[in-house]
Amino acid sequence: FYDDFPRLKVLILPIFLSILTWVLIFSQYYIFVIALGLQISYIAFLFLYPIADIAGFIPITIAAIGIREITAITIFTAIYNVKKEEILIISLLGFIIVDIVTGFAGFLLSLTETVDKKNFIKALKSS
Repeated sequence: FYDDFPRLKVLILPIFLSILTWVLIFSQYYIFVIALGLQISYIAFLFLYPIADIAGFIPITIAAIGIREITAITIFTAIYNVKKEEILIISLLGFIIVDIVTGFAGFLLSLTETVDKKNFIKALKSS
């Protein structure tokens, strides 16, 4: 079973790219923190918000809506002097912008993935 596992040396680049991707995703969420003028440091946000995001993996609700928000509200109101509504806005806007918009873009790309590219381009030019 363990013979097919890749060596750690091969996994270094994918792990690094994965960490970089997650930092970029949570940095997008942090833009909403800045926009609301909340006094939460960037580093603290990068370490605390993923806890709420991980809690969203509990398969209780659809798209983790509710679990992620309650966890984020609990964490940030306990540590920082912020309103529950502000954390809720950050979580929901982050979900809409980061997950739904990029998911919709991926959906549109997947529609054109199996289409013959030459015929697709001809159809676009003719319309």
